[in-house]
Amino acid sequence: MSYKRLIDKIVDNHLCTMCGMCEAICPADVIKLDSFGHINKINAQGKCIECNMCEEICPGKATNIPFIEKKIFGRKRYNNERWFGIFDQLYDGCSIKRNVLENSASGGCATTLLSVAMKKFDLDYILVAGRCDKTGWKAEPIMCESISKIEENSQSTYQLFPYLGILKKYLNKKKNVRIGVIGLPCHVIAIRKAQAMDNEIGKILSENIPVVMELACSSNTKVEGTISLIEQIANIDVNDVKNIKYREGEYPGKVVIYTNTDQKVEIPFWKAVQHFANYKTERCLKCPDWVSGLADISFWDGDQNVFKSSFANETGIKKTSTIAVRTKKGEQILRYAVDNDMIEICPKKMDISQNFGLLRKRNRYAMYERDNNEVIPDAPIINYKDDFEIVDDREFIKKVN
Repeated sequence: MSYKRLIDKIVDNHLCTMCGMCEAICPADVIKLDSFGHINKINAQGKCIECNMCEEICPGKATNIPFIEKKIFGRKRYNNERWFGIFDQLYDGCSIKRNVLENSASGGCATTLLSVAMKKFDLDYILVAGRCDKTGWKAEPIMCESISKIEENSQSTYQLFPYLGILKKYLNKKKNVRIGVIGLPCHVIAIRKAQAMDNEIGKILSENIPVVMELACSSNTKVEGTISLIEQIANIDVNDVKNIKYREGEYPGKVVIYTNTDQKVEIPFWKAVQHFANYKTERCLKCPDWVSGLADISFWDGDQNVFKSSFANETGIKKTSTIAVRTKKGEQILRYAVDNDMIEICPKKMDISQNFGLLRKRNRYAMYERDNNEVIPDAPIINYKDDFEIVDDREFIKKVN
């Protein structure tokens, strides 16, 4: 096992999630990802020491969810928890802070609870997805040192990029640094796999990343998807873009592109979703997780079908986030926010039947799962398969209209 095995088994089989954790974990600084999330050739200045950690923490094929669930919750999930994972409480909620709610994609709960976590768990940084200062359309990891910085970088980002690689720099920067992370399911799985390693690095990551939150994900989009949306749909030169917001304005939000000449171009969210369908990685299409279920708290839209709301132009819907509280840390964070009038919540029942993003993901995974010739990521429940009629993904989207 070595870096070469990671390439052979993961990258060459199109199972790389582009999460960047292999770069963060590599003790020899051999693995490098470019800004598009592709693993470059082995660093000419380094030499693989065959520690095997890059393969051990990779979420591309082996997700190890049952093993990690037993470590966190003391049990594996049941069949009825297949897509939501193990949780104690489920709520719909929204931020009471006006600017946080207005700038959010769906309620501002993630932004609010990250701010609470920073204060309550004495975190030095919160890792979030933001934008590059030099290239305003491109996503990049942002280490937030303040609540104002967290709020500045709120809202969804539909763009794949090597998110976790930045952890190495900050973990090396300060011995006892404390970092909170919010990420997609693949990011959370990578972090939890790394924390589960029975070595010094596993111990350090467990101590230095005490809080992990996640955003549910139907699928993410290659960088090329954002570029083509800007150039082909908005008819703007990508070099003229100052910033891009994916869920801006009144719910359900629009993709809004801001140019260096103060031009503002809006694209309906449903139109962006249809366009992005052409720019998916194979690993995203094969992804077995709506949420990993391994975070302290998970979030997704309170609205069960954001795509339909956008297509029908159903404005005026109240922004809400669904909040799945999974651990005692998660419960402490939520309770602090409620007790201090930072968010308002109400109980919610688990329901898969109307959740368009989740149903779409389930449909896609089942298609690959039933093809014995496909190499696919491991599902959270071993030997369990959903039983329903599969529909072509593009037809699935059309059915909503």
